[in-house]
Amino acid sequence: ENFKRTTFFHIVHNGNWQYFDSYSRYENGKDLFSLFNIAQERYIEFSDPVKSDKINCMATGVRFADCVITVSPSYAKQIKVASDGLERVLTNVVGINNAIGRDFSERMLNKFKESKFADEYYPKLLDYIKKHRLLHEKIEEKYPEILLGADCYKTLKTKIRRDTILRMRNKLMLQLQRGFKVDPDKILFTMIHRVSEQKGFKLLLEASEGIFKNLGFQGIVGGPVAWGDKQGEELAAGLARLPDYYRDKVSVTIGFQDISIPLLASDLFLMPSLYEPGGISQLEALACGCLVTARATGGLRDTVNPVRVKGYIVTGNGFLFADYDAGSFYDAMKRSMDFFKKANERIIHRARINAKKSVYYWDKPARKYLDTMYSHKEIIRVIDN
Repeated sequence: ENFKRTTFFHIVHNGNWQYFDSYSRYENGKDLFSLFNIAQERYIEFSDPVKSDKINCMATGVRFADCVITVSPSYAKQIKVASDGLERVLTNVVGINNAIGRDFSERMLNKFKESKFADEYYPKLLDYIKKHRLLHEKIEEKYPEILLGADCYKTLKTKIRRDTILRMRNKLMLQLQRGFKVDPDKILFTMIHRVSEQKGFKLLLEASEGIFKNLGFQGIVGGPVAWGDKQGEELAAGLARLPDYYRDKVSVTIGFQDISIPLLASDLFLMPSLYEPGGISQLEALACGCLVTARATGGLRDTVNPVRVKGYIVTGNGFLFADYDAGSFYDAMKRSMDFFKKANERIIHRARINAKKSVYYWDKPARKYLDTMYSHKEIIRVIDN
């Protein structure tokens, strides 16, 4: 009775999570719906859209909401078409993109400095370069500033060169730390997520020979596994074996790992998700200047745009593929490799600037949330006496 005049919003982050709050109505001969102390004839409002003998709390929230909000415009369209039955009760859905704080890249830079990574690995990098003649010649020809000191990039006159030398310095140090071949021409990607079927690690495993052997990528891979996730544990076991096959090309860490160093050193960030309602990781990567290779699903479709080069004009911030299969993923990886191999320093820098400018920060989505909520505030309800 107290809520009859209240406007309700239901925010769906992930429609697949509805079954965490879904359970059978009858258990051990007892009617669990009776625990709600609600009239039996209203059970239909609490039932699962597909299996009427189950109680589905997410579907209930949708039915009672004046407006359903989800975490990206594309995902809003997707769940109205297919969402394990939830689409049967979804009508008024608004998609508002996820976002990150404006200070994210600054926080990553601070964490990088606090880690003392450059203090430890820059001297080691110089020693390594001096001992390898061909590498020394390549660095001296393309990136001689790296040999002049850890902070030499700060004295360079153009922003393009400063940013290029800084990221290349970081990449070479990371290659050395992870036991990779130290080579500025190698393209380095990062794929750090929760290790689960959703995040697309299956595609990485299936396409691993093509990615590491044929295309020659180097990769920083891993992340934590959720407790009780059997598929995640199987994927983690498969990932852990990758270094046995591609010893100097992939580094795998199962468990938490700091992302500041990989994001500030890698050329590319991978997010080949099976589904992705909104996505935060791609925004974090873009904010740090990483281009993103992703599957065009949910929020990834809204935030990652294909790189296009026409003369000196560069648009886009990444590389997309549509079908969830290893062949499509490999094709996107090949396109990203071709870009880095063919583009000059100026073109790559322009794409990285696009990446940083494309990030959704919270002030913009927050305004959309306010606009959406205030547009429903004046709903006039007819209250039965």
